[in-house]
Amino acid sequence: MVKFKGRAEAFLGYGERVVMVKRDGSVLVHRDEGCDAVNWQPPGTKTSFFIQDGELVLYAYRLKPPEKMKIRFRKLALAAWARMHDKAALQLIGMEKDYADRLVEHPYIIEEGLRIIKRERKTDSGSIDIYARDKENVPVILEVKRSPPGVAAVYQLEAYVNDFKRKNKEAKVRGILCAPKIPPMVQNMLREKGLEYKAYSCNFELPEDEQRTLFDY
Repeated sequence: MVKFKGRAEAFLGYGERVVMVKRDGSVLVHRDEGCDAVNWQPPGTKTSFFIQDGELVLYAYRLKPPEKMKIRFRKLALAAWARMHDKAALQLIGMEKDYADRLVEHPYIIEEGLRIIKRERKTDSGSIDIYARDKENVPVILEVKRSPPGVAAVYQLEAYVNDFKRKNKEAKVRGILCAPKIPPMVQNMLREKGLEYKAYSCNFELPEDEQRTLFDY
């Protein structure tokens, strides 16, 4: 059973769950489905254990903001303790930044003669992913997505282009939506607004683990 009291209050009746207490004070209560904890307390939480009415109780609390959580155990199926050592850095690949980096390194993926001028150029509507110029020296705004874009991406790109044209209505500015796959509806919408698209693919690989020797064990 879990009782929580803070800025809000919560109650969860008895059930079979996994409770974790990490060395930074974090407390997490997980059910048998889903990846998110149903109840939790953040790092810095203080914890104590005691027996009350024949049941084991985990009491977790913090002062700022004032919150407390009490977990009662009627039955323990497993209790384990371990001192874990984990210094490895999490490496992520295939994010939008990775796609943008690849285009900056190899602009010919979009078209021949494309020159990258600046990353994250500021406009009234936000930051342009990549600002470039084509072989005719025409400004090109590249909006980069790592997954099939929706209607919002079209409006976002249109806003960037309009920011440029607002200062000079006669200026020619190209807007290109770049993604591994462009849905047909988005393609049509881009054409209607005088914008362009480029479907491309990139393969990313995590650096391989270093080869271990017998001396590493």
